[in-house]
Amino acid sequence: MSVAADIKAKSRIVQGMPVAELVARGEAEIGFQQIPEILPVKGMQYLGPLPDEIQSTTVFAAGIHAEARQAEAARAWVDYLKSPAAATTFEQHGMEAA
Repeated sequence: MSVAADIKAKSRIVQGMPVAELVARGEAEIGFQQIPEILPVKGMQYLGPLPDEIQSTTVFAAGIHAEARQAEAARAWVDYLKSPAAATTFEQHGMEAA
């Protein structure tokens, strides 16, 4: 977006605290954070995702140990996470379903 140089002096990196909380308290004017971390913070207005060309996506994967004691239960859980029922919950919390 070619704005890095213009905003570098005004920006800061904060670790150990959700950026959305800083924005909600008025300690920052804008924040960038994962959507599920923004949505539950009172006082925040989620404006939408960044454009695809600068968006960073976090992908989660599941794996089951070859010698898992409850492999079938684990497979059932992973299958549920891929189901339409779980997709609704994911989407309500700002995530994309598998």
